[in-house]
Amino acid sequence: MIGYDNFRATRSSRDLLRAAEAAHGPFAADAPFFHVHMHDQTVPFYLRRTTTFVSFRDEFALGQDAEPDRAIATDAQWIPIWERLPRAYAMMPPNDYERFAAAGVPMRVLARDARRVIVSRQ
Repeated sequence: MIGYDNFRATRSSRDLLRAAEAAHGPFAADAPFFHVHMHDQTVPFYLRRTTTFVSFRDEFALGQDAEPDRAIATDAQWIPIWERLPRAYAMMPPNDYERFAAAGVPMRVLARDARRVIVSRQ
């Protein structure tokens, strides 16, 4: 148990979320937070709210089939939603961030590590 803290950055989003808040202020509670192509189970805990999946089903497929309006099935469906929002946040793998940025999707990097990038709409 003592040594587990050495793996905190790879197992928890706490440090990444705190770095984003330290650099850019707290996450707006009324702005949606998207998990794009991934799920970090610690994010809802530290944000104290739910997040919306984009192009990610995995073990959540049964719930998404029962309540499809609680997730966004494809990038093509998500991008117009993202672009219309005045304020929003997303977490995604670095390669997806690079792909979206190259396509001109408006994003501002708030924090990143080797596995995740947190972006804002503004």
